[in-house]
Amino acid sequence: MASLLAGREHVPNLTLLGTATHGPFRFFGLGGNLLPNLLGADAPIDGGRGKIHATARDLSALLDSARPRVPGEVRVLVTHVSPGKAPLVSLLAEALDVDLTVSGHMGSPYGCVWDDFAIREPAEAEARLAAAASAFPEELRQRLPAPAVGEGRARWYRGTFHVNLPDAPDGHAVAEFREGRLRLETVSAGLPLRG
Repeated sequence: MASLLAGREHVPNLTLLGTATHGPFRFFGLGGNLLPNLLGADAPIDGGRGKIHATARDLSALLDSARPRVPGEVRVLVTHVSPGKAPLVSLLAEALDVDLTVSGHMGSPYGCVWDDFAIREPAEAEARLAAAASAFPEELRQRLPAPAVGEGRARWYRGTFHVNLPDAPDGHAVAEFREGRLRLETVSAGLPLRG
């Protein structure tokens, strides 16, 4: 892995994405499923049948990588699982102060873009974050900033957009920062018509 990240080795059609900066984009990456009951399991790669899950150590490293926001920076959290399915991703997005989350493989041939404002009332969204925080191991919970509520909630509630990607053969999304604006285009191969 270190050789791949350092560019000493190359695998065709493989792009590794971790915590890095590219132009105005600051990427945060977290692989594997977020299973609250397994966060304390301290193994870098774990799981059966090739499946991995994130650990408390992974989350701690992710939080450590979140230096203060630089003006003009676009923060992106890339995860395997959607914040719509795993509230812990929403909590991490709020803690990292990201503009976008990108997740994939949700089974749909269409990508979708949403924010909490579009699908939840404020009290429901705040309760969801609080429940996610209670699932964190205590040592991680102490490191999280208190989620902003009331008027302060606007940043994570209406300013963080979640992009769920389809499987690669079915579509993709392109994010672009141009003239001070973040643009996002999603493309789908579509569904075959039923006969």
